[in-house]
Amino acid sequence: MKKLFSITPDILGAGKVIFEWNSKGTLLAACGPKRRIIILDRSGRSLDEIVLPPAEWQVDARTSSCTHLQWDPAGEFLAILANGCSTVFIWSSNSQDLLKIDADFKAQELTALSWSKNGQYLAVGTSKGNLLIYNSREKKKTPFMAKHTRRIVSAVWNKDSILGLCSADRTASWTDGISGHEVKSEMLKGDPMDLCVSDQKEDGYARREENTYTMILNQRVLHLYQLLPEGDRELDLEFQGQYGNIQRHLWFGDGYILLGFSAGWIVIVSSHHREVSQEAHSGKYLDILTDVAYSPALGRIAMGGANTIRIVDTAAGDFSELKSDAIDLDPNQSVQKLQWTKDGQVLTVSTQCGNLVSFLASLPSVTDLYAPRMVHLTSLLEMAVTDVQRRIPLCKIELEVEPAFVGLGPRHVAVGINNQVWYHRAEKGINNMISKREYLGSVSCVKLNDGYAAVLSGGGVMLHPIGAAAGDADVVVVAAAAAATTAMTTGAVATSIECIALTSHFVITGSKNGILSYYLIPAAAASAAGAAAAAAAAAATQ
Repeated sequence: MKKLFSITPDILGAGKVIFEWNSKGTLLAACGPKRRIIILDRSGRSLDEIVLPPAEWQVDARTSSCTHLQWDPAGEFLAILANGCSTVFIWSSNSQDLLKIDADFKAQELTALSWSKNGQYLAVGTSKGNLLIYNSREKKKTPFMAKHTRRIVSAVWNKDSILGLCSADRTASWTDGISGHEVKSEMLKGDPMDLCVSDQKEDGYARREENTYTMILNQRVLHLYQLLPEGDRELDLEFQGQYGNIQRHLWFGDGYILLGFSAGWIVIVSSHHREVSQEAHSGKYLDILTDVAYSPALGRIAMGGANTIRIVDTAAGDFSELKSDAIDLDPNQSVQKLQWTKDGQVLTVSTQCGNLVSFLASLPSVTDLYAPRMVHLTSLLEMAVTDVQRRIPLCKIELEVEPAFVGLGPRHVAVGINNQVWYHRAEKGINNMISKREYLGSVSCVKLNDGYAAVLSGGGVMLHPIGAAAGDADVVVVAAAAAATTAMTTGAVATSIECIALTSHFVITGSKNGILSYYLIPAAAASAAGAAAAAAAAAATQ
């Protein structure tokens, strides 16, 4: 994998680092021993910095200044529990404002955090077993005293707004997050951690009920608890001693559970009641394992321990290691946490000495061809133009934003996202930006010839000279046109256009109902008319 960016201990502090990607994979929040949180985009550029207040009581100087970071399901609000602080913080990515919520539990450490699936409720647990539920829409907080007798160690919501909690008092409880009434409680056989909820696999598929909870007991046992109207079910799964302690578990695929063990093993079990007692797969990939992460987009497992990260492919069902994607960090760096972005394009790693490193795992297919040249992404903010016939690189283009589309012409490249397009001169040894244009509608495609750009936007097609700014008087697409750009199609026909092409003389459009339309480029029409007039004049003099 290619390193995308890295953050050093000089920025975060020398010690434990925690981080969290939002659900869109566009924002990364990270915090180390220094009492601040940095917000980065997926290319590692700093967008904001959140300064945390001093600790209210003594904390370890080498641990992270935050105990928990969690984005809401929409990826817009970041909930923060600061180490040594009894206040909950919520940062808005839209306004970059920081909301402070007093937990009303004085001098109590906040130990657990979880957003509801609809993003309306935020649950916060304390070191003395108290619970706070904050309604983000109504800006209302509701405290619940003595939910447990000791520290709440983990919290999770299901899709029906049932809040599951597990505590150091060796109990688990389930609460209706809307009414606050307790639904169920259970005595546990060990110290719990890592509470998850998902759908138990039934015959042929996993039902979408989210009524099966799993947690780790004493770091050795996987405990499954299913809440059912006809009666609850529970099951404990113990594993071979050679695997070591369970470091983390997670649900993936069609009702499967992945477990990572400290001795470098990963084990996969099915939640189906007839298969749950059997290991679907087990394998030793590392000498030491501290964390595992799964990417649904790629079907790959990342596991890390010591200074090593290994990638396993689950798509073929053989769980083979992708040796070409293996990552070895510096010997003095020890992997602490791994996380993929939702699209699987970025894998981020934190180390115990304060480093944060992101790797490019895959690239989106953003490419175009103008024979014999091709333009393609080489990194999230870099494109390359290559002569595929001679197999030689021509130039590289540094980008301001990660592009959603690209268009290649004889001498230019157009890259863009949403309604913005950047036009670059792209010839051998030349890669300067010419202009940036904003269009009224979202752009889905740009095609280029030697002098013009055809833009498919909002179902219509616009044509203008490359490099001309919006409103320039020299942007003329039809004879006697006074506007800077002219829509080539309007009304119902415009909304039916699905694709476009551009030649030196014609703009070609393709509609939903299969109609190809050819439009003569105004400059080509004028040139053709001039040539015809000259030919007629020459014939008349003969």
